[in-house]
Amino acid sequence: MKDQAGAPTDEAIRRALVQVGAGGGDLASVTRPLLDAVRAVTGLESAYLTAVDWDRQVQRIEIAENAGTLAIEEGLEVPWSDTLCRRALESGQHVTEDVPGTWGDSSAARDLGIQTYVSVPVVLPDGAVFGTICGASSSRVHVDAETESLLAVFGRIIADAVVRGQQLDEANERAGEADRLLRARSQFVAAAQHRLKTPLTVILGWASLLVEDDGTMEEEDRQTAMHAIARAASHATAEVRSMLSESEAAALALDVSVGPVDVGEIARRCAKDLGALSAAHHLEVVVDPEAPRAHSDAEVVRIVLEHLIENAVKYSPDGGDVRIDVGRSDAGRVRIAVCDAGIGLPSGVDIFAPFTRGVDRDVIPGSGLGLHVVQSLVHAVSGEVTARRNTHGPGSTLTVLLPRAVAS
Repeated sequence: MKDQAGAPTDEAIRRALVQVGAGGGDLASVTRPLLDAVRAVTGLESAYLTAVDWDRQVQRIEIAENAGTLAIEEGLEVPWSDTLCRRALESGQHVTEDVPGTWGDSSAARDLGIQTYVSVPVVLPDGAVFGTICGASSSRVHVDAETESLLAVFGRIIADAVVRGQQLDEANERAGEADRLLRARSQFVAAAQHRLKTPLTVILGWASLLVEDDGTMEEEDRQTAMHAIARAASHATAEVRSMLSESEAAALALDVSVGPVDVGEIARRCAKDLGALSAAHHLEVVVDPEAPRAHSDAEVVRIVLEHLIENAVKYSPDGGDVRIDVGRSDAGRVRIAVCDAGIGLPSGVDIFAPFTRGVDRDVIPGSGLGLHVVQSLVHAVSGEVTARRNTHGPGSTLTVLLPRAVAS
């Protein structure tokens, strides 16, 4: 087989590999020379790389090299169910010189006018299919088994580039999260100093009076001093415990270990463990049997659920229901929704900021750190958390969205 300029196939491949080695290592600089080589050694008009969004069930043309009348546009999205790639993967037939006769039911292929087609999947080390590397032409072109093998080799090279890109993105994300946590830590320490200043001042003031008493202090004043010290010490202890909890969560956020997680099972276990939190509240867990597993950290999910359930119980009146729903979002992610029948969300307040509270401490005790911990942990596993007032009835709903685990 010769390329279009008459040079040996090996030379076209060698040139491509040299360009790949000299490039920046990103997906585009690795892929484009390989696609050029595919066109050169096969005579096909178009060679392109696709990515499959399994959540949306859509195939996207990521990178394309075109010549001749057939033009596969970068950025083009096609429903996965209508693609030639799906048909090739499911049938095991990766090459055809008669697309209309083989897969005439593909409207995308008809619209593009594809006659000859070859593709191989780009499979990542964990077995997940990233997408496909393909060649196509509007005319009949002979494609042999050697070409299919070449695409398979190129697919492995591209898979390595995809993994390197993902690792770089994850490293950058971790670095950004670490920087954010360091800034938050500075703010946290400043706020903690402020929060502890009052109870410690109270303790020191009353303790000094007791120490300096020469026996003339009235018993009533003595009792007042001791009760004030006890209240302030209790307040300070609660603050310190909350800060330790937040510190542990921050450390966990920097060292998450992700994998497939059964969120429904963790939700049931948390509700059972926390059922004794208040006999006056009813905890209900509803798990959609179609809910996918999350790509997350089981310990993170447990802590997040515990904080959300405790928060819902705390702000709900006696006799109120707390409902924990686990299901699938419209975008295919794992959705956790904790709904209470409490006082609702305060207006104009960022409830996820540290030390933020919706009501006065004397009404409902707490440090204002619980939801801040939730947000930090959810972000650490590439998730999202939002809060809204319930549209029907009292209370609020906090929703967590987590990436779904890739089906094995």
